[in-house]
Amino acid sequence: MNDIGVFDDFTAVYEDRVVSGVIKEKKQAKKEYDEGVKQGHMMGYAEIKEETPDIMKVQLGNLPPGKTVTIKLSYLQTLEVCQNKFWKFQLLGTLTPRFPNNPNLKPVYRPVPLEMEPAKEHVKP
Repeated sequence: MNDIGVFDDFTAVYEDRVVSGVIKEKKQAKKEYDEGVKQGHMMGYAEIKEETPDIMKVQLGNLPPGKTVTIKLSYLQTLEVCQNKFWKFQLLGTLTPRFPNNPNLKPVYRPVPLEMEPAKEHVKP
């Protein structure tokens, strides 16, 4: 992620269930997530921490093991104009390795498959 864009939508789809995100204060959102999971509901929670602003942490609660879930994120960013005629958008497709505090552990690299859909047209009211 970068400092000029924002996420404006989060949706997780599992079989016939859809979990739609609502932007809330972080502590309240985490509390609601934990309570919903305890009650047996399928819940989603996402956050970007100050220590790692380039990584979004997504948690899904009560998703059966071995099942597939589709996560859709919508991201808004002002596009840069290059050479006075081209729009520029850069999406990094790899994660930077994080080196743990324990020097005996090696960083873990995990591939991140990305599927991109054309942006929805946003019309100002």
